[in-house]
Amino acid sequence: RQNLPNIFQVVLRNLEDNLPIDFGCVYLRDAGQDTISLASVGPRSQQLATRAAIEPHERLAVDANGLARCVLEGTLVYEPDITALSFSLPSRLTRAGLRTAVFAPLIVESQVFGMLVVVPPQAYIQISEALGYPDGFVDFYLRRYFAFAPQFCPKPCIILPTWNHL
Repeated sequence: RQNLPNIFQVVLRNLEDNLPIDFGCVYLRDAGQDTISLASVGPRSQQLATRAAIEPHERLAVDANGLARCVLEGTLVYEPDITALSFSLPSRLTRAGLRTAVFAPLIVESQVFGMLVVVPPQAYIQISEALGYPDGFVDFYLRRYFAFAPQFCPKPCIILPTWNHL
């Protein structure tokens, strides 16, 4: 069936299966309001959603809390350190042990109708912080992530891919 919840589940499942992410969910913009409602959480993201107290159909205000850039302005937002943010969603993701996030606007006919939230693998964040990995996440994923060997030694000496993505 091709309805929006099923489409979101296919998208999130594909992101979790093919581009290792630690967490993924979709919020939809509430018509005529500056709020968004949770529409879908990726199948592998359910446990983290529970730990982050992200509830089905929850509503979040979109104002000067950082989500406005994504939902109201249609801007792709990469937050390299969500631990420093005080608004609701990043704070809850931080409590679940996550440290960075990407907020991507979902746009149809120049109108933002929702937001995709993706948390890249924490191994990338750890390596970026420890070594200042200069080439970005896409390069890391395409060239380094599936090397199946110790890399980035002597610190932090991480074997990639990490166990939680296998």
